[in-house]
Amino acid sequence: MSDENDMLIAPAPEEETETMDMEDMDMDMDDMEMDMHDMKDWSEEDMHEHMMEESMDSPFKMLMKAEKLMHWKSIDTTTGQFSFMFTAAFACTHYALKAFRYFGEEKYYAGYRTDADATKFYEIGDKIINYTNVAVFGVAAITSLLALFGIAPGINYMVWVWGFMVLGLGGNGIGEFMYLLGLDSSYSDAAYTGTDAASLLKVATGNVAYSAIKAGIVEQKVIQAKIYYVLYNQSENWMWAMFDAMSEADKEAKVEELMKEVEEWEKEMMAEMEAEMDAEESADDAEESADDAEESADDADEAADDADESADDADEAADDADEAADDADEADEDAEESADDAEDDGFGDDDGFGGDDGFGDDDGFGDDDFFN
Repeated sequence: MSDENDMLIAPAPEEETETMDMEDMDMDMDDMEMDMHDMKDWSEEDMHEHMMEESMDSPFKMLMKAEKLMHWKSIDTTTGQFSFMFTAAFACTHYALKAFRYFGEEKYYAGYRTDADATKFYEIGDKIINYTNVAVFGVAAITSLLALFGIAPGINYMVWVWGFMVLGLGGNGIGEFMYLLGLDSSYSDAAYTGTDAASLLKVATGNVAYSAIKAGIVEQKVIQAKIYYVLYNQSENWMWAMFDAMSEADKEAKVEELMKEVEEWEKEMMAEMEAEMDAEESADDAEESADDAEESADDADEAADDADESADDADEAADDADEAADDADEADEDAEESADDAEDDGFGDDDGFGGDDGFGDDDGFGDDDFFN
């Protein structure tokens, strides 16, 4: 019975524990391959039922699954497609009006340059931005409308990725660089020093051009911020719309690629967790070693104090022994001196009276001692 209890109490081997932990950390492959359309069309009851079925999982895993389900539920591919299409149409209309109406003739750029002979930096940059965005967003609006009805979604994807991300942003960057050149040129005229009429006119035209170019740059940045915000906000919905439009073979390839990325992410997370655990364990070991070293130092100090005390006791005992030896030597000398005094009193056997003490046999009282 005791052997059975030992087997029940004994911990499992480390290899099996690690294997079980890895299996728990792995994502459920069947859940990842679930049809996206079904998950997005789930009702609240379906979602609640699915969560109750997996209620035996750990709280952390349940939280991750709930967050994932809520996130997928919030994805709306139709909104993403409409947002991209209307944004492209708005941008195309705005830049077309600038290119062909508001700045369709040279006279409209007169206030953006210092004189007729000056380099038309702002005009060149503005035309680059206007014509580039009319072309890119015009094509993107048409392909987005077609993709909304399932026509040529791949071409629409290519237009947005390569047309907008490469050609559109590249053209805008070049045009904005020309803006800065025009701004610097007008500032040079505005900062010109002189008191004659020509100098004053140059300063005045420079100030007018500088203010106009700054206003044009601000307007351009506001429009771009509005466009980029909408595209960024709806980018995930639009990407899922592009995924739904793929063929089944392309979807499977994309899912397989995504699963590989997830596996790599899990490996990185596990490595980071193990590294953190090792670091914490090393820190605990270092702290324990420091405590042991401090305790050993205290023991060494205490042993040194005991050794000093023992040495003092030994010195005191040696002093007591020396003192006792001195006392013993002194006692021996006293005994020897006493012995010498006992053998010779300075008179020998004769005390100076011989056998007669001066009274003879008569003590002066005769035979009568007054008692008879």
